[in-house]
Amino acid sequence: MASVIEAVGVVIPARNQADTIAQCILSIFAANSYAGWRNSLWIVVVAGACRDRTGKVARDAVGAFGEVLEVSVQSGATARGIGAGTVLEHFHHKPRHSILLADTDADACVSRDWIDMQLERQNAGVGSIAHPAYIAAETAAFPAAILPTSPNTILPFTRRCVRQPAMDSNATIAAS
Repeated sequence: MASVIEAVGVVIPARNQADTIAQCILSIFAANSYAGWRNSLWIVVVAGACRDRTGKVARDAVGAFGEVLEVSVQSGATARGIGAGTVLEHFHHKPRHSILLADTDADACVSRDWIDMQLERQNAGVGSIAHPAYIAAETAAFPAAILPTSPNTILPFTRRCVRQPAMDSNATIAAS
């Protein structure tokens, strides 16, 4: 039975990413538009220990479709946790199983089918969707929060929001 997703929440941990955060947010809007998404979208940017204008740039880009939290934490894992909690609080009136919670890096532009791909994978029974840097950097510290109970993890494709738009930093890993 396919799940019914009513809301999409996206967490973006950022640290001194004023040059790329707007492009990242705009790519999420493009993915949302491409998906024909008719339900709620909420983006939470967690600007951790920034010394540049990341917070202001993010606030301008996200507009009424999210919020920017300026915090002193430097850990990406902590920023993701803060952001996830904020998304769930925003959607407190919706059942948790009806919320797609995703994250991406502040210097990544998601592909236009990013949301669709995650919804398709979730409906196919994939237990978790993650970014490879997140898995490599934080699996040892937080294995239950990252690895699925099912035997496979799907990594959505993104590209870095830098001058080399063809660079692809993600890959799909199959069940072992």
